[in-house]
Amino acid sequence: MTGPHAGVPEAICLDGYERRTTKGGRRQVDDIMSAMNISSHLDFAAQPAAVYTMMTDPKYLEEVCAASGSLSYNVSVEGSTTKTSRTLPAPDSAARFTGPQLTVNDEIVWGEPSSDGSRTATVSMTVLGQPVAFKGSQQLSAGGRGSVVDVNGELKVAIPLLGRKLEESASPAVMAGYRTQQQVGDRWLAS
Repeated sequence: MTGPHAGVPEAICLDGYERRTTKGGRRQVDDIMSAMNISSHLDFAAQPAAVYTMMTDPKYLEEVCAASGSLSYNVSVEGSTTKTSRTLPAPDSAARFTGPQLTVNDEIVWGEPSSDGSRTATVSMTVLGQPVAFKGSQQLSAGGRGSVVDVNGELKVAIPLLGRKLEESASPAVMAGYRTQQQVGDRWLAS
């Protein structure tokens, strides 16, 4: 190996978003920008068709936005696509990087129902003006008290070296959002 790290048994070089580690003359590439896996499990006391109707109802989405502590919000539903934009107080751990408020944009695109009423959706969340994204899927199916919604995806903060720490501080807020959907959904379906 030649270059500034020749003869060094192990060296770490930052090339854009990659960490290149040299060990014994071999180069290994590790992505230091790897995303954090997030999963959530919701359990509603209604059949999948009723839960889908609830989750695509603008009034339900507005209740979720209000219950999440939004300072302001906007909701739209077009066919099987829901979009929300919420301005929230920034978590203390992120405020020094983001400022006192964050605008979180969510989009859920539902597919057609299968013969048993289950549905799959793509989920994406971004934070306006920040290198933060959550991308994943949502599966609605019969189970639990009537229907379960399983969310799986990856949260990524694209900031070299600090990204993982910020992902760890942001993941509780993402999980709290799903707990809010559960709480609002339980009230909604009970009324």
